[in-house]
Order: sequence, then structure tokens, then C-alpha cells
Amino acid sequence: MSALTQRPYIEFRENKGQWEENVMFRARIPAGDLFLEKNALTYRFYKEEDLNRIDKLHHQFIKNPTHQDSIINMHAFKVEFKNALTPTFKTLKVRPDYENYFVGNDQSKWASNVKKYEEVAYKELYKNIDLKFYLNKGILKYDFIVNPEANANEIQLEYTGVDELFIKNGNLHIKTSVNEIIEQKPYAYQLINGIEKEVKCSFTLENNTLSFKFPKGYNKTYPLIIDPALIFASYSGATVDNWGYTSTFNDAGNLFGGGVSFGTGYPLTLGAIQVLFGGGYTDISISKFSINGSLLEYSTYLGGTGADYPHSLIVNSNDELLVFGTTNSANFPTTAGAYNTTINGGYDAYVAKFSANGQVLLASTFVGGSLNDGLNSVAPLKYNYADDHRGEIIVDTNDNVYVATVTNSINFPVTAGVIQTTNAGNSDGCVFKLSPNLNSLIFSTYIGGSGLDAAYSLQFSTTGDILVTGGTTSANFPTTAGTLNPASLGNTDGWVAKINNSATNLIASTYIGTAANYNQCYFVQLDTADNVFVIGQTVGGYPIFPATVYNNPNSGQFIHKLTPDLSTTVFSTTFGTSSGQIDIALSAFLVNECNYILVSGWGGAVNGSASATNSTTNGLPVTLGAIQPTTDGSDYYLVMFSEDADTILYATFFGGNASFDHVDGGTSRFDKRGIVYQAVCASCFGSTSDFPTTPGAWSNTDNGPNCNLGVFKMDLTNLTADAEVFTTPFYCIGDTVHFQNLSNGGVSYFWNFQDGNTSTQFQPSHVFDSIGTYHVLLIALDSISCMLVDSDYVDVFIGGPPTAITNPVNGVCRGDSVQLNASGGTSYVWSPNYNITNDSIDNPFVFPDTTTLYTIIVFDSCGIDTSQLLITVFQKNIGISPDITICWDMNTQISATGGIDYLWFPAATLDNANIANPVATPGVTTTYNVTITDINGCVWDTSMTVITDSVPPIANAWNDPIVCLGDSGQIFASGGGSYFWTPTNTIINPNSSSPIVFPSQNTQYTVEVANACGVDYDSVIVQVRF
Repeated sequence: MSALTQRPYIEFRENKGQWEENVMFRARIPAGDLFLEKNALTYRFYKEEDLNRIDKLHHQFIKNPTHQDSIINMHAFKVEFKNALTPTFKTLKVRPDYENYFVGNDQSKWASNVKKYEEVAYKELYKNIDLKFYLNKGILKYDFIVNPEANANEIQLEYTGVDELFIKNGNLHIKTSVNEIIEQKPYAYQLINGIEKEVKCSFTLENNTLSFKFPKGYNKTYPLIIDPALIFASYSGATVDNWGYTSTFNDAGNLFGGGVSFGTGYPLTLGAIQVLFGGGYTDISISKFSINGSLLEYSTYLGGTGADYPHSLIVNSNDELLVFGTTNSANFPTTAGAYNTTINGGYDAYVAKFSANGQVLLASTFVGGSLNDGLNSVAPLKYNYADDHRGEIIVDTNDNVYVATVTNSINFPVTAGVIQTTNAGNSDGCVFKLSPNLNSLIFSTYIGGSGLDAAYSLQFSTTGDILVTGGTTSANFPTTAGTLNPASLGNTDGWVAKINNSATNLIASTYIGTAANYNQCYFVQLDTADNVFVIGQTVGGYPIFPATVYNNPNSGQFIHKLTPDLSTTVFSTTFGTSSGQIDIALSAFLVNECNYILVSGWGGAVNGSASATNSTTNGLPVTLGAIQPTTDGSDYYLVMFSEDADTILYATFFGGNASFDHVDGGTSRFDKRGIVYQAVCASCFGSTSDFPTTPGAWSNTDNGPNCNLGVFKMDLTNLTADAEVFTTPFYCIGDTVHFQNLSNGGVSYFWNFQDGNTSTQFQPSHVFDSIGTYHVLLIALDSISCMLVDSDYVDVFIGGPPTAITNPVNGVCRGDSVQLNASGGTSYVWSPNYNITNDSIDNPFVFPDTTTLYTIIVFDSCGIDTSQLLITVFQKNIGISPDITICWDMNTQISATGGIDYLWFPAATLDNANIANPVATPGVTTTYNVTITDINGCVWDTSMTVITDSVPPIANAWNDPIVCLGDSGQIFASGGGSYFWTPTNTIINPNSSSPIVFPSQNTQYTVEVANACGVDYDSVIVQVRF
């Protein structure tokens, strides 16, 4: 079971054309709306007392209402950013659901996939100043962010449309005709070195223009945050109401809830505004929830400038949602080519069809005449609260659309040859069929007599005939001979009729009820043998037949089963409190595949506001194991009977413990498994958030004192298989796996472990002897239930000892790193543990100096394994020619070795920069760098220098020493790059520029001085003394 209410959350909806173009975003705030515009804010507030009164008026707690009771007072005012720039907008925290708007018949104003955000920022509202709106603990906040070097004095907020604006005790007071808003004294701060430092700040007000002042200044090199807080002083936190009407489901189990919410428009005038409730300030809202109720997938708004209501929902075979309801909006959205795109007068019925994602209005049409159509608004047929919004829509296997409803029009559209072509009285029931794309009225017929008549529900037989049911005060309602009650029973009766699929033949028709008392039928169902079941209300001592049927005699709700030809009672019974009064209004009815009979309804104070003055859920029978065995008297009631109603299989209450839970009309549904999908009006009249919700539901609270749409999904068949395992699904060979059985409603169980073994124990244990994934099956059986079996699976993963797996690595160049990768375990240890980023992960990086053998140890809960990985390290094996000196106007060949690709730089003075041995003509001393790629793909860099001489040498020898025989002396030369002295026999190192000499006699030494540009000579004489 899942249950939830509308989520109380402030969200900023983007404008995709559904509002005026000056609006960028809209947020629903407590009792109002905030519109974020390009250079302004517009607030609209409702008067809370009016909202509370309208809620009571809508729920008929105000008797004999006056025109004044219908007035809703509102007030709108604007805050303009004076002298602002044209900002851009930044959004953050997008919500997973989206909204669709089909309001009015101007398709340019329709919008789909409208996203919602939790934060919106104005960027560069003023130079270097941003404005951010966001939520803080569910409260709307805004901050001005004054960036460094910006001027906070540029922020000027001009208020228009307020009644009073003043500063008191540092707080800004904004008074309107409906409320007072207080902006508390602003708090400003700066984050300096990570520390929040408060900046003294206050409001200043001049001629309705608000600004901020900083008496002690602030540090303009850091951002400044100005953070006011809004308090809606006159409000308790209520948002406008969203009343729950109808619900349905799709094959996947999604729940669709339909309701009515306050209008979605933008205020075109400022100041005090008055509107009339029911005069166009409500629209239809449709919400789609995930299968488990944890997510709202989308919301769609549908309507015009009048009043619009949803009565019944259905999903066709293409997962497209169809809505049937009523509207008096002349501009209700219709689509080109639809059957009728112009309203006919009063309230018309409408049918609309949406795409599977809710983003496209595929088709929409009016169906009606000049008076009210679709509204069952006159007593005694309008006996329960919101009976005026009855009627049902269904589809056949070809997705043709069928509707049962009511009309007051004498010119309601009918087709030739149908069973009744004229209105026989004040109001008649009517049944019509539309093509799948709603462009053709295939048939339409009245069904009724001279009194009041209405059709509420319809279903198909196995042959395609249509069973219709409703209520009548007509003594001449069309019936057929041989049926159970072909003549009127007096007062108000129920009726059920069978017509063929073209509505040209009234096959069978009978009154249902008791003599001279109030009776009505609200739903019809068929079993697989085409026996007909109707459920309704009675105050006339409805017959109990046979005696063995379950019954609470003299109760206000009956179930009647008839043969397919409507001639004979199979059984009839009543259930309830045996008070002789109506207990509950009926919302959903089903005879499922096992012929179980399922009923959903509600009772209590709200229904007592209509003719069912003693409506209550107190005293209704419940069963052991009921989800909610007690009631406050105003709750929902769900009950399931066995085939032919010989016993109650399950019954429970559901609802809040203090509020007046109810439904605002419309139909909800069971699917054929017995799961009810119920839309409700929850937590009403001051009892907020007492509607029971489930953990993880999309919303667990109601944000106001009045009603909001709630929905719940509950499986009444009460047989659900749920297989689990204790602790973990991961085990090793030889481990004992303990299974957990969380099933509901089973009597016996069968487990198949998918390894050839089975068990019938409630919670067995099992040992798997092979590695693998086992899709273990649990079958729950209930021999006393119609739903004989249900099944569930749980996966068990059996592992053996781990296998260490390493991915091979081709090798690595010395100085580079390479990533190792291992798998097969849950933890890892590598060795050696040096030159590695982390030796305990599966994919570390290593940077070895030499070829290294790495060992990986792999662990998991089932054991340990090792593997090795050899990483070959490619060493640097390159060469380059040594530095060389040349004359400035010469060239020389330079070379590198060890590569397969070469790239020299600078390339301008080389004949080819991409070979191993280019010719260099540098002109000046130049260092040449070369990038060498070797055969292993390693890339190395090295360099050499070509030195240039610019002029020939000029030899200069000096120091003519006198030495004694046997002594030595030193001579010197300069002017070149190399030197050679002769004679060499008395010289130590003749290639030195300053050699030592030891002559034995006077000797002339000559030096050859050379550079790359030539040679020169000079000499000295060394004298020897004896």
C-alpha cells in the first residue's frame, strides 16, 4: 500500500509561454504566488479567511450561501528593481517532476515539460550584484550577493500597489488589503578567510523605495551577502487548496489523481482584487505518481476562464490518459478536428486525451447542448455531497471512448436510430461513444423518463454490449418486459440497462430498489459469465437473498447480482451499520477475475452536509488484520466480499484521526487484481497532515489548514509473495543461505532454489554447491482465496575462492608511470610496495626504474589468490654528436642515434629537422635540441651545441723569460681557440696556451694559434744562463 498527499514545497516553475512574457518563474508561496520577472517581483496573496470560507462553501457547510460568501479577496503588489541591468537567470536543483499547462484555447499559451527548481538566481541584476531566491528549511529566502568592488547602494527596490510601507524596529512592514508581510531587519555578512563576519546593515526607505545602508562600511575586496527574512505575518502557512476528485491507473501500476486547484494566471492589476469562486478561478489538475508513490512524475493543468471539473479518468491501450468532466469555460482547450470545439451553453461535458508523458493534448472536445450537461445537480438524485460530479468514462479494445452521464439539454447531440432521441423530462441520463481521436460522435442517446434521470457508470459485457446504471425519479423510465422490475417502485429508484454497442437496441432494462423509498445505483460490474452486479444506496429495507448471503440488515448500502438478461436475482444484500440510513458515498466498485466483490467509499460529516445527513463510518464492520481498525467517523471504507457475497474477506478504514476526509465527486478505480487507486480530499478543516501516508511517499504532509489532494493505492486481495534473504545475497560455496519470507496472505509456500532442490518450509535454509547466480522462486498459495497464487524471486550469488586476474601491460619507458589493473576480489595487496601510488587498491600507478615483477594478492570473503605481472622498463639508449666549433660562414653535419623518429629544434638552420643527421648552418652559436622516439615508443630529449667563430685568429705570444740551466719557465699565448708550440721536445703540453718549457740553450718557441676560421703564428725567445 502507498498513500500520499500534495507535497508542501515552494518550487520555481519556468515560464515556457503559459504566462505573460515578462514572467520568468512562478512560485506558490503561503496563501499566494510570487512571480519572478526580468526586473521586478510581483506578489499576489489571498485573504485567508476567504480561503477557509470557500473551503466550507465548496463542501456545503454553509447553508443558503449569499453572493458575498463566494467572493475571494486578493491583493497584488510589485517590487521593481530600479535602474537595474538586464540580468541573466541561473537555476539550480531541478526537481524530477514537471508540469504541463493546457489552459485556454490559445495553443500558443500551452506549455509542456515545464521544469521546476529549488533555486533561481538573477545574475548581474546590478553591476557585479546577484540576487538569489532559495529555500531554507522550507521557508522562502532571498539574498543579494554584492561581489568585490560592486556598489551596494545601487540596489533600489520600489514598491507599487501596497497599502502601507514603513520601517518599524528595523523591520520593513508591507501592509495590503488582505495581509501583512514583514521583512525582518537584514542580516549581512562576509566570508573572510573562511570566517563569517557580520556587517552592520539596515533598511532605508524613501518614497516607497527601499535600499540598504551600512553604517560602518564593509570590506569591498570580499563578497557581501545581504540576507533578509520574509515573514507572512497573517498566515498560518496555508497554500491554496487542491481538492481531490477522481483517480485511475495504467497497466504498469502508476496512479493518476485528478482534482481542482486555484487558478494559474498572472495578476494584470495591482492592489486589491475580488474574484468569485466558481467563476473561473479554478483549473483541473492531474498528477501522475510512480508505482510505489515515491515520485510525482508530472502534473498537468487543464481548463479555461470558467469553472472546470474532472469526473472520471481512464488510460487506454497506448498509455494515453483520457479525462471526462464538465466545464463552463468558453475557451476550454480543444483541438483542431475534434468533434465539437465550441461550447454549447451552460456547463458542457468534455473529453480530453493526453499523451503518455502528459506533455501533449492529443485531442479535446465539448459534448453538450444549450443547458447544463454532465452535472447531476438536483436532489434527490444529488443525494450525497459531490454527486453532481458523477459519471464514468471507459474505453473498448479499439480505444473507442464511452461516457455515461446526465443532461438537462433538449438539444443534447444524439445520433440516428438510437434507443431514445429526445429528452423525456427535466434531466435524462445519456450515453455516448466517441472515436479514439475524439473527432467523431459514433453514437449518442438519451435514456430516461419524465422525471429526473442520471447515468453514473457503464461497463462492457463479453459480447460488447454496454451495461449502464444510475438513478431515476421517473415512473416511465424505459424498461423491458421480463426483467426483474419493469415497473417503477416509487420515489427514487436505481436502474440498470443493457444496450447493444451501437445503442440502437435496448436489450434489457429494469428498476432496482425498494417500494416508495430512496434507492440509487452508482456502479455496475460484470463477472466472466456476464452476470450483472450493481452497487448503490437504499433507505428502504433492501431484500436479503438468499439467507446465506452476508448481510447487515437495514443498512444503507446494497449489492445486487442479476442474471445477464436482468430477469432474476442471484443474490442481493446490504452492508453497513444497520441504522436504516446511508453510511457511505460510493467511490469505486469491482468484481475481479475471481468474482470477489470490492468496494471503496467514504462517509462522515462532509457527506452529512447533503441529504445523507447521518453519514458516518462509525460502526461499519472491519476484519482482523485491518490496516486501520478504528475510525473517527469521517474516513474511507474499503471492503472485499467473497464470490456471491457469502462472507466478508477483508474490511478496513483508512483516513486521518481528526479531519473530515472525503471525495469531491468523481470516480476512482480498482484494477482487476483488486488494487484500489483512490483520489481523496485529505486533512480538511484545520486538521493538517493527519492523513496516513507511507514511508518514502512523495509527500507526507499537508501544508495548510484546508483540504488537499491525497491519493492512496491499496491491495485488498491480501496475497503477496515476498522472498528475501537475511543479511546479504552474497555467499560462498558451502555457506548456508537463510531465506526470509515476508509474504502476506499465504497459507502454504513452495521454494525452488533453481539447483534441482525445493522446499515447502516457510523460511528454509539451503546450501548451494556450485558457483553461480540463482534466481530463487517463492510461490505463495492461498487455497481459501480466489487469488490462488502469487510469486516472487530473490537472487542469490554463490562464489568460490577468488581468481586473481591481471591485465597485461606492454612495457613502460623509464621515468614514466603505468597503471596496473587487477580484478577477482574485494581487496588487493601489491608488492613490491615502492614506486607505487597505493599498494592496496586494484588499479594503482607504478613508476619502476628497472624491469620489475609485481605480485598481486587478491582477497574476498571466499578466499585468497595471487598472480604476477612483469613490467618491462625500457632504458634510455640514445646518442648525439658532441659539441663542435665552426666558422660562422660554414656548415657542419650533426647527428643523433638510437631512434626511429627524430625532431630537431630550432629547425630553421637545418637542412632537414626530421632525420638523424641533418646539416646545420647556424651562423651564430646555437644549441640544437632533438626529440628521439625509439623503437619501443619511448620519447627522449637531448641536445648539443654548434659554436661559431666570427673572425680568423690573431696570435699573440709573450713572456720572454730568462731561466738558469736546468730550470723551467712559462710562456703564454692568446687569440685563438687552439694552440700548438714548437719545438715540442722541451715543452710540457705543447697544446696549452701557457705551457712550461725547460730549454738547455737559448730557444725560440713558435706558437700556432688556430680557430675555425684559420691560423696565425707568433714566437718568444727563452734565454738560458749557465
